[in-house]
Amino acid sequence: EKLFNAIATQFACQSSLNLIDRSGEMAVVSLDTVHYTGLAETVENTFQDASKVRELNHKILGHLRDALRKCGLDPKTVPLQPTGDGALVYLPTLQQAVSFAQGVLDREHLLNHHREQQWRHWTRIGIAVGPVCLEVVTDFDGSVVAVDAGGCAIIEAVRLQTICWVGG
Repeated sequence: EKLFNAIATQFACQSSLNLIDRSGEMAVVSLDTVHYTGLAETVENTFQDASKVRELNHKILGHLRDALRKCGLDPKTVPLQPTGDGALVYLPTLQQAVSFAQGVLDREHLLNHHREQQWRHWTRIGIAVGPVCLEVVTDFDGSVVAVDAGGCAIIEAVRLQTICWVGG
């Protein structure tokens, strides 16, 4: 919280950045890369370079942004909060959340079909709807640069994600 407040304060002092309250009823999508530790270890050990794990994280987030685009959403303006091996995504409607989740799974299935076994990865997804206190820092063009959120819907989405089976 202190880090977010420091970032928000710093950004708010710059004329091109805005702190926006987007609180309200929304769908929260919790995504987690299954066996991420093993995948990250394989990447780092294969390339003998820890920066390749960071690239893996960027690729995972890139796949999530691609799924948002397929749903007709602009990934620059959707609050997406990376969690290290996944993300929390905040969407206005349950329909958008389900469409996004299906897009993630469809893309994952397509990509994994062409990958060797050790490079495949799978995602667990949980979705919950409810009130969320959401603050978003955006830059001059509306792109989300930081997210701070709270609410039971987040907790429920994460708990559902942890108990679901791979691929859903």
